[in-house]
Amino acid sequence: MCGRVIVQSGKVVNWYKKKYGDDPESTVEDNANICPTDSLSVITNKEPRKLQFFRWGLIPSSTRDLSNLPLMFNARAETLLEKTSFRNLVKSKRCIVIVTGWYEWGGKPKQQYVFNIKDREELIFAGLWDEWYNQETGKTIKSVSIITVASNDLVAQYHEKERQPAILAIDNEVDEWLADGRKDEEYIDMLKIFPSDEMEVKPVGEPKPDKAPKPSKPEKPKPPSLFDF
Repeated sequence: MCGRVIVQSGKVVNWYKKKYGDDPESTVEDNANICPTDSLSVITNKEPRKLQFFRWGLIPSSTRDLSNLPLMFNARAETLLEKTSFRNLVKSKRCIVIVTGWYEWGGKPKQQYVFNIKDREELIFAGLWDEWYNQETGKTIKSVSIITVASNDLVAQYHEKERQPAILAIDNEVDEWLADGRKDEEYIDMLKIFPSDEMEVKPVGEPKPDKAPKPSKPEKPKPPSLFDF
């Protein structure tokens, strides 16, 4: 599972400039605590040079009632071709999500950790996107789900469900994922488990007590400073 990520604007812009040779038209903002329903930085197969910002949590185009829609912020690679919400998107609406780290909680007492790739400023996740037209407001919402795969040995130490984002590590993997014209199964085969020895993990903040009092309202954890990474 991947439910909280970091974006450091300078690192995202640096990656974009190295990849495409110029600055993105859209302005990227720093955010050390991005959660589902917030916006993520994406590039789609339909516009493979355009940096856009989509709602995190897929809203299928066929959705009629948002109130009954589960929060689809992750999509399991192993079942993409079995799920109605994702099956058609594999062929037609793929994207990458650009972040600079993601969080998991692990250990006893619970401790927050941030995951990165060694010697890289950015993380590129494989994703699926869709467009939903709100008939009441007349507005179209573009949304995204991050694809997950089984955890490598490092991430499995911190994630009880043993899942991690599907990471596209090098430029040709990004290009292949965004390129149209392949069979569905070929896209699924691109979603690999990223190796442990190429990743690093660091603790963030103070451990959480095992028996902390429950808050009266759900609250977002206090985000760490971007300068902590």
